[in-house]
Amino acid sequence: MRRILRAKIVIPYKWVAIMAYSILVIPIVLFFMGWLKWYLGVLFSIVLLAGMFWTIRKDYWTNEDQIEIPQSIFIGAGLTFVFWIFISGNCYTSVAKCDIIWRTTTLRDLVNYDWPVYYPELNGYLCYYFIFWMVPALAGKLLGGMPVAYIALVCWFLLILMTAFLLIAHCFRDYRKSVLKMIVIFMIMWSGINILGQFLMNHVGLYPNPAGFGDNEGYCDALFSTDGQPFCFLYRSNEDFFSQCYNQLPVWLVVPLMLQNRNIRNYAFLGLLLLPFSPWGTVGMALMMMVDAVGFFIKNKSIALFCREVFSFPNLCAVFSVFVVFSLFLSCENLSDSAQKFGILRIGELTPQIVMGILIFWMAEFGIYYFLTWKKYKKDSLYVSVLIMLLFMPFVWVSSRYSRDFCMDATLPQLYVLMIYMIGYVKEELPNREPGSVKKRNIRNCLLIVSLGLAFTTPIFDWFNKINTMNRKQRISIQDQSVVTFSDMLGYQGDFGRPVSKNVDHAFFFRYLAKNIDKENSKWLPISDNLVNIRNISDIDQYFEYLVGKDCTVFIVVRDIQGYCLMPETVERMRQLGFDDHIDVLLQHEYHSFIGIVDNGRADVEQIGGDEYITYFGEGKIDGGDVWMESGTLNHGNRAVINIKNGYYSVNGRGFNIVVWDNAAERVIDSVCFDTHVAAMTCTRKEQ
Repeated sequence: MRRILRAKIVIPYKWVAIMAYSILVIPIVLFFMGWLKWYLGVLFSIVLLAGMFWTIRKDYWTNEDQIEIPQSIFIGAGLTFVFWIFISGNCYTSVAKCDIIWRTTTLRDLVNYDWPVYYPELNGYLCYYFIFWMVPALAGKLLGGMPVAYIALVCWFLLILMTAFLLIAHCFRDYRKSVLKMIVIFMIMWSGINILGQFLMNHVGLYPNPAGFGDNEGYCDALFSTDGQPFCFLYRSNEDFFSQCYNQLPVWLVVPLMLQNRNIRNYAFLGLLLLPFSPWGTVGMALMMMVDAVGFFIKNKSIALFCREVFSFPNLCAVFSVFVVFSLFLSCENLSDSAQKFGILRIGELTPQIVMGILIFWMAEFGIYYFLTWKKYKKDSLYVSVLIMLLFMPFVWVSSRYSRDFCMDATLPQLYVLMIYMIGYVKEELPNREPGSVKKRNIRNCLLIVSLGLAFTTPIFDWFNKINTMNRKQRISIQDQSVVTFSDMLGYQGDFGRPVSKNVDHAFFFRYLAKNIDKENSKWLPISDNLVNIRNISDIDQYFEYLVGKDCTVFIVVRDIQGYCLMPETVERMRQLGFDDHIDVLLQHEYHSFIGIVDNGRADVEQIGGDEYITYFGEGKIDGGDVWMESGTLNHGNRAVINIKNGYYSVNGRGFNIVVWDNAAERVIDSVCFDTHVAAMTCTRKEQ
């Protein structure tokens, strides 16, 4: 066994590069074939593959570099990445972070719906940069649904992470065990010194929570809106990046591919391959590539040579395939009315609190790193340009003045480049146990070790909190299931705009490029035939009468007051629904809280309170999922909560809040509130 582990795996670098390009190209080709008319899909795929073939033949095919990895390190890196995938919460294990619900919903819809994904209930199409999921979704679609898709997603993650690991290793061409271990550690642990930023912001009174075992990533959040001005500074650690927006992970392939082959003749090709995965990441890459392009022009002083390199065959192939298709496709995205707006935070808007926050942010996120490594890299143009970008990119806002997507995502390439520089510095300057190491433990290097140690607390604290949550709830999978498909967001409570473009059949992409959709036979959400009209009823008596005798479960909660205008006829229909005679108490002109559940004509729960706050918890009540209900009168909570399987379904309005679960379809089909305190019995329905 020891002999096997000591043996080395020798991998030709050209095959690692080909694998990286294949990971980028294959999902795009799947999109071309799945979304476009077949002849256009074939055409654009041929153009893109021709550009890839030219790039590989020109820049990689004759490359004879070998990557030599000890088997023990190769296996250890793979197992470490598997642990990271497990603890991230991305694959239905561990504790999922807030954005994962949207990632999982996107994958599920790609698996369950025909391509292009069309939602007949909304007359809209899924429109988002979802290309990362194409391979796992295809596996799930062909081989067994979401369980297979999750397994494929784990394999897809592992393939990308291992490829990124090998690419970074080749950047240094130093295959000592200590260096390879360090690369793996940095890939997982890399972060700004968030705990220092949190400590300083708390110390100057700009952040309420002291530094500790919590989420210290958003230490600038208290300045999110100061005197009405936006302050949306946040740089992602690798842990946050992987646990929140992992669909942009191909950034980790494009950056080392660029660093190893800084030829502008394939910059547009490489950068545009990233566009379907990360539009803002593409912007960040473009900024760095433009720095190289300017340097190339200054060095050669030839317009003809510059144009020949810029308008190379692979660059043109990417423009006339990826750019044409995805610029038209993503332009249909309508997540907000202000999606095309952008601006820069003006100097006049910088209050003293914001200035203090900016200085702390700069120092904690990258300033200390640059201070400690400046002497070594100060003549490196890319290193210096990345510093300038990291200084000024947070001042740019896109879509909304209070959106920080540009700050968080457009800087991903720059932060990854800085990480690679830091690996190189640590490798060359810090002492280690390798034979012959004579590097000194000077003050600068000691400060760097302390800084990295503090920075690495970010993922450690995150893991600690996830493990603590799993231990407390005695489960290894804690996921928000309030949204199962973008066609039905009844259970969602928040302001997220679903990535669905409605009424866009007239748009150029869907009119001329996309496959024709058979809307008459499109997949509708399941619903029992005798319940299809439920969302058309806005009268409380007709509503209860419609539900009598149906195979459904009805959840009812009162908020504020059951109402002076509640009529005996309405209560009688509630009895017909399944409640007993005690329900007459609700006719009293007094405050009463109420929680009721009727399943197929049988009252499972009937809690009638006085002027008080009452609750109900049903473990595994619905389809194996938990149910939590709250009813509070005006003076005691004043709330109506109906949570089913992590979904927040109640309208939470005054009077009767009603949620209907279709037993056969196994989903919530309606959520309404009837204000029984006014004669009109006003009906408010939650949007699907």
